Amino acid sequence: MNLSIKSYGQGNNVILIHGFCESSEIWAPFINQLSTHNHILTIDIPGFGNSSSINYQSLDQLAQIFVNEFKELGIEKATIIGHSMGGYIALAILELFPEFVNGIGLFHSTPIADSEEKKLARDKNIQFVNQFGTDKFTKVLIPNLFANTLNQDQIDAALKIAQSSTSEGIINALNAMKNRPDRSQLLKNSQLAN
Repeated sequence: MNLSIKSYGQGNNVILIHGFCESSEIWAPFINQLSTHNHILTIDIPGFGNSSSINYQSLDQLAQIFVNEFKELGIEKATIIGHSMGGYIALAILELFPEFVNGIGLFHSTPIADSEEKKLARDKNIQFVNQFGTDKFTKVLIPNLFANTLNQDQIDAALKIAQSSTSEGIINALNAMKNRPDRSQLLKNSQLAN
């Protein structure tokens, strides 16, 4: 398995985990400022960006793989920032490896599990990818993630990143997100909240 991990700067360890159909490239506008006083690490989720696809069934499996990889790099503790799906992975890491997590930040993410309606929508997306492929899927998905006021250049940049995704990566991610547990109590009861 080839996981793409990049490292910038020195200081406190901060891990940035991108969202669905993104890659660590999405963090590029923030790296210089964040790495001024921190050791920033970015990772591409398998099947996205420069990480090879692997067959995984849950976000917990990804959490295990990610923490093992970071520990091999000598990272014993970190603040984890997750966007969307990256936030779901951050929560899985917090639950499985609380001693690894110094702090957590989630945006456009939630600890709440998918509703039955959302699960059905993910299944429909899997069918769409199987039938039409990643190119058509990302062309439908990406523009809908943006507010109408954003310029086309931003949508085009996100679409270019998304189109590097593999079909296997998208399908595995959709299944893993669909089957993730509710982690609301985890956040509420975490030592990080105290």
